[in-house]
Amino acid sequence: MHDILLAKEIFDAVAKCAKQNRLKKVARIKIGLGRIEDHHEIIRPADLRFNFRILAGKNPAIRGAKVVIRKIRGPRWLLEEIEGEC
Repeated sequence: MHDILLAKEIFDAVAKCAKQNRLKKVARIKIGLGRIEDHHEIIRPADLRFNFRILAGKNPAIRGAKVVIRKIRGPRWLLEEIEGEC
């Protein structure tokens, strides 16, 4: 359940960044994911990716974007890179 909340937070950051950079279509998103634990559950990359894709399916500019998740240190996440077309 908590992975959907994090996916929504990341989705909102991606949508905001895409809008600020006037991207019509997001092709690739690179996320750094640390060890995030919430209510004794660790958020796994596969679950995060799955929930992000569900959210992205509702947004034509982000739908189908490749999601790359890289392991980082600490209990945090980073939006590292967004690639797309203007």
